[in-house]
Amino acid sequence: MQTPRYFICISLPVFIIVIALLTPSGADAYPFLDKEALERLKGKGDVILEVGAIPSPPPSRRQIIEKPGQMTLSSIKVTPPGGLRLLTSAKTTVNQVAGGWSPDSKQIIYTLNLYKDDWDIWVMDADGKNRGPLVSGSATEMAADWSPDGKAIVYQTNPSGNKDIWIMDIATKTKTQCTTDPADDTMPKWSPDGRKIVFQSNRSGNEDIWVKDISTGALKQLTRNPALDENPVYSPGGDKIVFVSDRNGNKDIFVMNPDGSVERSLTSYSGEDMSPHWSPGGSKIIFSRKMGDNWDLWVMNSDGGNPIRLTTHPSAELGAYWSPDGNWVIFSSTIRGHFDVLLMQVDASMVEPARSALKRLTDSEAREAKR
Repeated sequence: MQTPRYFICISLPVFIIVIALLTPSGADAYPFLDKEALERLKGKGDVILEVGAIPSPPPSRRQIIEKPGQMTLSSIKVTPPGGLRLLTSAKTTVNQVAGGWSPDSKQIIYTLNLYKDDWDIWVMDADGKNRGPLVSGSATEMAADWSPDGKAIVYQTNPSGNKDIWIMDIATKTKTQCTTDPADDTMPKWSPDGRKIVFQSNRSGNEDIWVKDISTGALKQLTRNPALDENPVYSPGGDKIVFVSDRNGNKDIFVMNPDGSVERSLTSYSGEDMSPHWSPGGSKIIFSRKMGDNWDLWVMNSDGGNPIRLTTHPSAELGAYWSPDGNWVIFSSTIRGHFDVLLMQVDASMVEPARSALKRLTDSEAREAKR
């Protein structure tokens, strides 16, 4: 039996202090003394923002491409067709982080930070409605990923102190522990056939990429570099795994075969690249890039070519996930100060310059011209 615990949650915008008692997961996971606070998180009294109400980049941006002895001017269309839509629009300062789409595109899973290190897994409809807890309790539950058949989720949690990987059947809420090593196993992702889970672990004394066969329990270490290797994600076809590594001195995006062979870098930026995720067809990879003190969303070909910047906000945009139909992207943003889940429509002109009315004139990475 889990031991209940108390915490104090301060909702700054409305100056309400809620004292709550957390119990094991389920529909009544949060028997708040002030039930109004829970209702706000589920959507009551949402901030109403129409499509396009949140500032988005201009229809095009002018760029100066610098090469030895010449300067070329070009424009690239990068504006989301409908602007950005705020999905977690509760009047609260709680951090809410995107976690991915259900295979049928009808729901979105995300992680909600109620208090200090208390993170729980929530789910909502694709339009941001019907928000509620999916996995909650006395431990920290986060980094959830939907199974390919939509019947289960895999996630990391720490009920015994260290971080382990668990699987939960969505219909029955039955939870099964997947890893039991005393080290930390984190950031799990399903293989496309649902038979394996790839994750990062420090069980070897270093942060590396591992994979586990769910049916046999067989474990295999995929990376053995002394650097930090993290954030592994299978390609839609299961023939590649993309991951992040700082083996070149800063965080770059790498790709390898599913058996760990043929590792190669896709980016070599002087800043940091992280949180890579594949497009549904596997031809593109969306990721976050740190430029100066800010994080923006970028997209590139699966071979690392043709990087294009998708967002230019002063807020941080991290952890983007493509919808199964490829028309939408959800991501986490600090556009309201704390992290929210935002929705952005993505059309071909944003990720395929050749199909845009505004043509790119060079292939080099551009420095934005300030006007």
